[in-house]
Amino acid sequence: LSYQFHAISHNATQWQCFVDPQREGIKRARLKACLRAVIERGMKQGKIDKWPTEVILAGHWTLVDLTSFCDFDKFKNQFDAVRQTLVSIKKPTWWHFEDSDYTKHKVRIVLRDSKILAPAKMRSLDALGKLLGVEKIKIPPDHSIKRMDMFKRDCPAEFRAYALRDAQITALYIKKV
Repeated sequence: LSYQFHAISHNATQWQCFVDPQREGIKRARLKACLRAVIERGMKQGKIDKWPTEVILAGHWTLVDLTSFCDFDKFKNQFDAVRQTLVSIKKPTWWHFEDSDYTKHKVRIVLRDSKILAPAKMRSLDALGKLLGVEKIKIPPDHSIKRMDMFKRDCPAEFRAYALRDAQITALYIKKV
C-alpha cells in the first residue's frame, strides 16, 4: 500500500519520506530507489550535507517489509535470516548508488529489525512507542488492520500519519538500542 521511511542522521536530525506506489503509477517500488529518494530528500531539506557512507535500514519484522519491494529477489541473499526475519550479521553489504547528478556513491547497508531486538513482552510497535514516549497512532474504530487498503482509501491523510509514525517508532527504537 505504501513505503514509509523515517531517517535520522548521525547528528540526530530527522526527516521522513512517504511513497505511494499507486500515486507514483507503479505496482511496487524498488528499495534502492526509495533509499536514494530518502537520502536526496534529506540533502534537499538541509538535514544532511553529503551522501552517507553507511545506512542503517530498520524495519519491524523486516522479512514482511522487504518482500513488498519489487527488487527483493535481487538483495535478499545479502542479508542473514534470523528468527523468521532478515538482518545484517555476518558480512557487510555494500550498495552502489548514482545520485541525480550522476555521481557514484558506495554505501554500506546494515539491516536491523526492531521486533527481534525488543524485550520479549514489548515486541509490538505500540509497546515500543510507549517505551519511547511516542504514541502509536490508532486506526479509527470504523477501520481494521486487516483492511488497510480501505483505511488508505477512506482516510488518506490519517493513513499517511499512521504509516509514518510506525516508521518513526521503529527508527527511534533502533537508534536507542
